[in-house]
Amino acid sequence: MIDLESAREAIAKAEIILMQLEIPLMTVVRAAELAHAAGKRVVLNPAPACELPDALLKRLYLITPNETEAERLTGIAVKDADTAAQASKILTDKGVKAVIVTMGSQGAYYFNGSEGRLIPVSQSQGNRYHCCRRCV
Repeated sequence: MIDLESAREAIAKAEIILMQLEIPLMTVVRAAELAHAAGKRVVLNPAPACELPDALLKRLYLITPNETEAERLTGIAVKDADTAAQASKILTDKGVKAVIVTMGSQGAYYFNGSEGRLIPVSQSQGNRYHCCRRCV
């Protein structure tokens, strides 16, 4: 495990800790422990997908898997709002406070442990995306 003691002060000063899984999982787990102990909100983009320990999930304020990552984490094949709701419920039952499952052209499914809804992609978002693709 990476020693994050030198980062303790920076974590304590932050409002939100945002991480992804392109760093060692044990580093993510330790950073989440430090952040949680300091009363900070921890947001995790679980990419690339891997199994996550329940101890980490309990420390997350928000997790943002896509359909593939949500399936890897929950065993539910996410295809629509109903299956996104099922996967989100499993994650909140494990202690995550809120879930946003990103679903490509379908939009994103948000669940806060008691209420959920599909947030569709709007035409303006689609146009902006196409504009950005042309400009890049």
